[in-house]
Amino acid sequence: MVPPQFEPNEPDEDDEEETETPNEDDEAPTAGGDDEEETETATDGVVRNGTAQSDTLVGTPGDDSIVAFAGDDIAVGHAGADAISAGEGADFVNGGAGRDVIFAGAGDDHVFAGADADIVYGDAGADRIFGDQGDDLINAGAGDDTVFGGAGNDLIVAEIGDGNDAYFGDEGAGGSGTDTLDMSAASTAVTVNLGSGPLANGSASSSQTGNDTLWGIENVTTGSGNDVIVAGTAANVMKGGLGDDTFRFSSVEAAKGDTIVGFEPGDRIDLSGIDANYAVDGNQSFTLVSDAAFTAAGQLAVSYETHNGQEFTVIQGNVDGNAAADFKIEIAGHQNLGSNVTL
Repeated sequence: MVPPQFEPNEPDEDDEEETETPNEDDEAPTAGGDDEEETETATDGVVRNGTAQSDTLVGTPGDDSIVAFAGDDIAVGHAGADAISAGEGADFVNGGAGRDVIFAGAGDDHVFAGADADIVYGDAGADRIFGDQGDDLINAGAGDDTVFGGAGNDLIVAEIGDGNDAYFGDEGAGGSGTDTLDMSAASTAVTVNLGSGPLANGSASSSQTGNDTLWGIENVTTGSGNDVIVAGTAANVMKGGLGDDTFRFSSVEAAKGDTIVGFEPGDRIDLSGIDANYAVDGNQSFTLVSDAAFTAAGQLAVSYETHNGQEFTVIQGNVDGNAAADFKIEIAGHQNLGSNVTL
C-alpha cells in the first residue's frame, strides 16, 4: 500500500518534454531533504535524482529511473519497469507493479519489490526484503538480513560474507511457488537442511555464508565444497555442484518425489536414516534387489527412466512389505550406483 501523499500526478500529455521541479514556485532543487529532480523520458516515465539528504522520490505508472543517493530516503516506483537505486542510508523502497530492478544500497533498508518478476540487491546492512508476487531474484548482500520471497518461483542468492540471514520462500510447505536457495558461491563445505513440517523450517550454514534459517525453501544449489544436503518433506531439487557431496534422506516422507541434479563421482546417497522395515523394532537397513517388483519390506531397487528425452537413475524403496514402492528418488543422468549408496 502506497501512502496517499506518494500517489503520482498524472503527466499532462502536452508537457511530456518539460523538465520539472517539485517546488510549487519552480525554484531549482536545493540541498534540503525534500527536493528531487524530475525529468520526463520518452518511455512515459521519469528520471528522479535525490540529494545527499533524506529525500522522497515518487515515480509514475511508466518506466522510471530513481536515484536517491545518501540519506534515509523514500523511493516509490509505482507501475512500470522501474530502476531504483536507494544509495546509502536506512531507506524505504516500494517498486510497485512491473519488472523492477532495485539496488537498496548500504544501510538498514526496507524493500517491497511489488508484483511481477523483480531483481533486488540489498548490499550492506540489516535489510528486510519482500519479493511479493512474481518470480523474483533476491540477493540481500552483507549483513543479517530477512528475505520474504512471497508468491512465485523465487531465487534467493547467498554470497560470501553475507551474514546470518533468514530466508522465507513462501507460506511454508505447499505454499505458492517453488523457491530455490543458490549457495553456489561457497567454496567451503555447506550443510543444508531443507526442513520438514508445515512451515518447512530448515537451515543452511557454512564458514563463508554464515548461519542462515530457512522457511519454505524447496530447492538448493551448493558450491564447490564437500557439502551435505538433507532433503525436506517437500519435493526437492538438489544440486550439489563440485566436491564430494552427500544427499541425505532421513525419512520416507523426505525421499518422496525428490530430484538430484549434477550427481558426480565421489557423491553419496545416504538412506541410513530411513527405517527399512516398519514391522521390526529399530532402524533396519535396506537390501538392494534387481527390480522394483518388491516382495518384502526393506528392499531397494535401482532402475532407469527417460523423461522428455533426459535419462534418470531411479531409486525406489519398500518399507511396509507390500508390492508398491514407498518412496522414489530421481537422479539426473545414467548413474552406476553401488558403494556410493549408504543403505
